[in-house]
Amino acid sequence: MYKITVLFISLFVISVSANAQQYAVTVNYVTTDGSHNPSYIFYDGKRNLTWGDFKAPPCNDCIEAALTNSGMGFNFAFSSDGRATTLIINVFCYFDKSQSWVKPIGHNDYVLRHEQDHYDITYIGTMHFIQAVRAANITASNYNGLLTKLYQESVTSMKDMQDQYDNETDHSLIKDKQEAWNEKIDAELAVLKNN
Repeated sequence: MYKITVLFISLFVISVSANAQQYAVTVNYVTTDGSHNPSYIFYDGKRNLTWGDFKAPPCNDCIEAALTNSGMGFNFAFSSDGRATTLIINVFCYFDKSQSWVKPIGHNDYVLRHEQDHYDITYIGTMHFIQAVRAANITASNYNGLLTKLYQESVTSMKDMQDQYDNETDHSLIKDKQEAWNEKIDAELAVLKNN
């Protein structure tokens, strides 16, 4: 099971002109949101989740064996040298230890893989957001609304994929479907890594 947290749209303005010019845009994937929140693990592609990362008390009224709370966010800043303005967008994907839990019955490698897949799907959605931002025509007059729109579309798409994953695998109970999704997610991660 998963829970998506939608947050982190920040604005930091550093000496920017207010004309309708097109900005140079730099989009970075980063492994921090700047908050230094010890509950967050930022996706770096090197570290998989462990059961020790699931710190919240389990939901005894829930039928699921575990819950992954993950999300994506971004912040942006402007940089200007007096001649040109650059919009710098930093995008991140995180897992929230303080909001993620596991029941004793789910404390096994099979369920952990299912939860890792939820986190990986969040990262895939994050990377699709980055691709959409890089393809967008961002200007001084549209950057705020356009970034918000692209972010909301990416979150919706990611949530749809998370729901499809849980529905098709019945929250990991259908083993052949779970294996198919494991392969699908691994393949998509491999494509993203090579781009």
